[in-house]
Amino acid sequence: MKRKKIRRSLLAAIVALILIVVIPIAINELYKKNTGYMTIWGAADVLSYYGTILGACVTVGALIVTILFTKKQIQRDSFIKNQEEKWSRIEALVFSSLEKIHPTRISEIISKVDSGKFSNTITELHLFSFQAKTALDSLFGYISGDDYKKLEPLLTSIQTAADEYCEVVTKLSAQYQKLIQLEIRRNALSMYNTAMQNPTRFMNDLVNSKRILDETANLNEDEIWAEIRALSGQLNDMRDDSYRGLLERKRTIFADINDQWAKEADNMLHLWRN
Repeated sequence: MKRKKIRRSLLAAIVALILIVVIPIAINELYKKNTGYMTIWGAADVLSYYGTILGACVTVGALIVTILFTKKQIQRDSFIKNQEEKWSRIEALVFSSLEKIHPTRISEIISKVDSGKFSNTITELHLFSFQAKTALDSLFGYISGDDYKKLEPLLTSIQTAADEYCEVVTKLSAQYQKLIQLEIRRNALSMYNTAMQNPTRFMNDLVNSKRILDETANLNEDEIWAEIRALSGQLNDMRDDSYRGLLERKRTIFADINDQWAKEADNMLHLWRN
């Protein structure tokens, strides 16, 4: 590249030397001999005319260079604007995806559990799982194949983290389902005690309540709540480790991408100058 630039500079210097020095001297020498084709104008007139033409050519050349440079500058500014808008939109979609899978959302769901309303908690947990599993869908519908390659490590990490959080949600849902079964067990126990007072009359109730009691005999409320607390602690660890790692990875990748297209924009003018 340096050798090519030196050649161009040398060629420009030679052309300038010929136009500014050699040609005026040649005109002057031709008129000093005063032979051959005779003109009604002198060397001074020719040199003045040549200077005017040369000045006009320089002006036109400078104008062309200015127009070309301005065109490149406009292209560069347009490129920067498009890249800023596109990557700002992509970054917003990525951030929205990260918000949807935030493990704190799970903690908030289980922190406001009302006794006897565990089905509502399960519904909210299932909603989180659905949103987490589809968190990247809007982004996939927006980015191109080349942009996806730049983000692939981050998007893969987000999807992996979402799957891990959904696995915890599945385990939590199972524990709250057990709490619902305990509520059913309490009702069955009450029904069983009532039916036992008149087993002949309440035979069906006695059979059904006995079946429920047998099916839920292994449930232990203390163990269930202990498992829920353990899963809650796991969520806190995920927030401190994997989720914050995703945020840091996002910042690093987008910083690299912004630097990359900024260099591409600068190269538009750099290549033109070369």
